[in-house]
Amino acid sequence: MARRRKGRDISGWLVVDKPAGPTSTAVVNKVRWAFQAKKAGHAGTLDPEATGLLAVALGEATKTVPYVTDAMKAYEFTVRWGAATNTDDAEGEVIETSDSRPSDDEIKAALGQFVGDIEQVPPKFSAVKIDGERAYKLARDGADVEIAARPLWVEELLLVDRPDADTAVLEMTCGKGGYVRAIARDLGRVLDCLGHVVTLRRIWSGPFDLETAVALDRVEELAQTPELDALLLPLETGLGDLPELHCGVESATRLRNGNPAEVTGGGDVEFGETAWVSHQGTPVAVGEYRGGKLQPSRMLVTKTHETPDCRSEAIYSECGLYRYRLTRVWNATAGRIVFVMLNPSTASEKVNDPTIARCEKRARLLGFGTLDVVNLFAFRATAPEDLRAAEAPVGPENDGFLSRACDEADMVLAAWGVHGTHRARDTEALALMAPAQDRLYALGLTRHGLPRHPLYVSYAQKPQHFAVNAG
Repeated sequence: MARRRKGRDISGWLVVDKPAGPTSTAVVNKVRWAFQAKKAGHAGTLDPEATGLLAVALGEATKTVPYVTDAMKAYEFTVRWGAATNTDDAEGEVIETSDSRPSDDEIKAALGQFVGDIEQVPPKFSAVKIDGERAYKLARDGADVEIAARPLWVEELLLVDRPDADTAVLEMTCGKGGYVRAIARDLGRVLDCLGHVVTLRRIWSGPFDLETAVALDRVEELAQTPELDALLLPLETGLGDLPELHCGVESATRLRNGNPAEVTGGGDVEFGETAWVSHQGTPVAVGEYRGGKLQPSRMLVTKTHETPDCRSEAIYSECGLYRYRLTRVWNATAGRIVFVMLNPSTASEKVNDPTIARCEKRARLLGFGTLDVVNLFAFRATAPEDLRAAEAPVGPENDGFLSRACDEADMVLAAWGVHGTHRARDTEALALMAPAQDRLYALGLTRHGLPRHPLYVSYAQKPQHFAVNAG
């Protein structure tokens, strides 16, 4: 018998002052338990030994997580000179030492090389994926890990304290994707003295700062009480870095249905800028401002269903016309496979159909524990003629879901069949999938060179590598 997912329909943000030790996921799970919330997530991972601000979203606030994750953040960290470690922090093994120690003036002079648009190579012990595997897993296995440099915007990097000759305290403000450990490592190389991080604390992130943070012990102490509920910040707090616009009741209805609508208060908002809209103080939508109107973007509804051996989740547009992602989890510790299909089948988070049933069975036979299904077209029309007649069959959020699913997967299976060439969508999708080309497979090709639909392929057929420029 299916089990109903337990929990409260509660939404908002809790800013936690994370202690050293637990993972960010463990903190989120603790907060979710304390509030008995159905759904929770966080905006920006902190390493287990790092401390400071971890913004945890509950319920509908999880939809605003991307705007906090993408925002600027600030860190205070201590660098120890004279040693490099394999993890670039104090948890790793020392791999090289130096007797040299920099002066304050030398440190300040070198910091300028790490401000502005820079290229940064993430630490070998990081969650970056290489050929489908996390870098830290490869590094632990003794593999020679090589990670490509990534762009990073550093707004400011300052020397704020010098406790002694061996250590320096720095403060950095940067954009998304910055690794403080890499800054310490590279700064030590530039100063010819080596260095690694010994303490790291996030002091603010987007609209959140430590002044509103709650200690994790306090969260446990107040668990499942009205006093803890009173600490919850409203959903719109996560949108604090975006301009706010306003709308009337008719526009609110249109926006909630995923349609553009007239808004007010955009005098200082630039055309194309992301903004959020409220009606009588209640958040309605986030989207792109287009000279007096807002084109909504983040209009998503998540539905879940659980059975004794599997949890199923589907993400829809609020208007119900699009389904962006269907996920089934039966063994969270096993790998993840994503099927990139043509468009949503009749299956849902509760109901199976022949297509998804065969995808799930194939995923299980291949040894995976999580199945993701995303589509070239998110429009919920199972007949090809209805899909072709649709004015906007792709869906405004579909590219983002397709890209993220491929990035998270251990295997990507192209499976859209003969209709994927509609509007040259297969070419667009393959461009989005290019970063996962080392993990991209198909169950054979049609005579036109298109990846075959799994409904018509025997389970004996093994996945074969599929070139990005195929078709």
